[in-house]
This record gives sequence, C-alpha cells and structure tokens, in this order.
Amino acid sequence: MLENILNKLYRTKETPEILLFRQKVESIAAKLEYLKSMEPQTDEDYLNIPLIVQYAKLTTEINLEIAEIYIADVLE
Repeated sequence: MLENILNKLYRTKETPEILLFRQKVESIAAKLEYLKSMEPQTDEDYLNIPLIVQYAKLTTEINLEIAEIYIADVLE
C-alpha cells in the first residue's frame, strides 16, 4: 500500500507539501526495511528481551506513522 501512495506522489505535481509528504512516506518505507532486518529469527532472539522491546516499540511507532499516511491519503 505504501508503494501505491508513493507512486501516486511521484506522478503528482511537485509542491512543497507533496515533497514533504513523499519524504515522510519514503522515511517510513526505510524504517520498515530496518524493522524487517531486526525481526527476531531464532530462539535466542526471542529470549533477548531488550531486542523484543525495541522491536515492539519500533513496530508500534511505524504502525502509527503508516496510519497517519493512510488517513492523509484518504482525505486527499
């Protein structure tokens, strides 16, 4: 879904607001890639409580940012 929003933003006339919005969506996409890289894979990872807490915190933050983007896209 983020890809669809980004594609729409790339096709839209560039205004300062569009550029800021596109930058925000690109930032969220980069955070999602980072989140995928730190996803627990092994039993040891799941026993690493600080890693799990960090992963959960980042997941929550990204979900809130994505919700904000989707709402802005729908209201557009």
